[in-house]
Amino acid sequence: MKPFSSQTELSAPSSSTPALAIFGLAATRGPADRVLHELKVAGYPNTVLSILFLDYPLQGMDASSQFALPSNEIRGVVAWIADARAIKTTKHSLIAAGPVADSIDRASPGSVAEALRLLGVRDADASLYEERVLKNEFLIAVHVDSEAGAASAREVMEGAGAEEISQCQTVAST
Repeated sequence: MKPFSSQTELSAPSSSTPALAIFGLAATRGPADRVLHELKVAGYPNTVLSILFLDYPLQGMDASSQFALPSNEIRGVVAWIADARAIKTTKHSLIAAGPVADSIDRASPGSVAEALRLLGVRDADASLYEERVLKNEFLIAVHVDSEAGAASAREVMEGAGAEEISQCQTVAST
């Protein structure tokens, strides 16, 4: 993995430039942590990363609670990502961070695929990612503002073992 040559490749997308996102899956927590760690080492700031995975209620907690309670799962490199939080939907208890978390807040209750489509992810990829997240896999995304940044993010993710990597032009948040 080569180091980045320009800070613009690592910056969060601005409202005046088309935003791109690279999405990939990690089968378990270990590979997910490795992907996030490698992105951090490569210089990506925590504000350009997203993660999404299933959460489980703390022992003795009611999974149907309308309030997102602190989770054991927001730890390690996941805690480093900006705005990592537990999200309770009508169907799932999730841990999410970044633009993916914001999109889940805007989507129909319980629809991970719809949240991803709101970001610009193709239907087939959104459905695949939802299916895999609901089978306990980890969805990781890097949000950049250039093709060079997207290519570098893809390289880092591939090198760290991410699977089912795709790229999309993201839709601006409202």
